[in-house]
Amino acid sequence: MSREFVFEDLLAVLDAVVLERRTDGSFLPLGPVPSWFAGLGADGTFPFLGTFLEEATAFWTTQVRGRLSSGLCAATNAEGREFHFEATAVAIAGRQLLLFELPRGVDDLRSILQEAREEKLARGGLERLLDARTQAMRDVRADLQQLAERLRDGARHATGPAADASRDLAAQLSRLEARLADALAGVRRPAQG
Repeated sequence: MSREFVFEDLLAVLDAVVLERRTDGSFLPLGPVPSWFAGLGADGTFPFLGTFLEEATAFWTTQVRGRLSSGLCAATNAEGREFHFEATAVAIAGRQLLLFELPRGVDDLRSILQEAREEKLARGGLERLLDARTQAMRDVRADLQQLAERLRDGARHATGPAADASRDLAAQLSRLEARLADALAGVRRPAQG
């Protein structure tokens, strides 16, 4: 089994890309290029790497052997699909290599983050609804307090059965207001805004 065959198989299994920088600054693939990368590096300029390519160039000129990682990068291919990957500049025996790898678990992490965003949005909607309903209950409580007070005032000036009915109704309204106050006791204040 030849070394070239093992190297190409290894790159295919890892779903990685290895490019060698030429003296003119262009890059030549050293093995098969996976489909996810085909549209990303077509022109060889890699604008999605930002300043990492400049850092890699400085690294290659000062290193005989070593590696420099870009950290997690993202790029969008021609079909609009976003890829997260890591680029690594490698210097080995005067050769300048650029390696692109898809980190494992990024798609899982992206899915988890999307679910968290959706949950946060849903929770925000529920909180706004709760705030609106709570404020409505506070408004009803204030109306009950005012109505009970007016009935008590009217009962003070009235006599006979009308006064008794007003006092009874005021007492019932006060009990309803007290129950509503108890229900609202543990509810947080709506956000102002």
